[in-house]
Amino acid sequence: MTGGVYRARVGTGKAAIANDPLTPPRGVFGSGPMEKSTPDQKRRRMLARAAIDAGHLPSRVPGRIWGGHGVDADCAVCGITIPRDEKEFAIEISIEAPINSSAVYVEIFHFHVPCFAAWEFELP
Repeated sequence: MTGGVYRARVGTGKAAIANDPLTPPRGVFGSGPMEKSTPDQKRRRMLARAAIDAGHLPSRVPGRIWGGHGVDADCAVCGITIPRDEKEFAIEISIEAPINSSAVYVEIFHFHVPCFAAWEFELP
């Protein structure tokens, strides 16, 4: 790993997450992936679901995911700024331009690590 950038991939379910080397060990970000959710995790998942349903967050797997130190951007799930001394995930989603244009637009969403997990769990 170079430059403080970490690569990540979107899991395909609880079994994949439990065996994924990118999944933190139990106790690092609250409970482990196979344990019951804490109230904070439930709240984050509720916020993620509401944002997906409202169209504020993508409901599909992103084309690109990366992580590293925060860039003082607001989290796409909870809205709280991710400071530079915390880790974050960012995703890149391609958005098609209007019919009369051939341009492709890219939107980037920033997440706290636990907020990213909540969004990922809420994907259809």
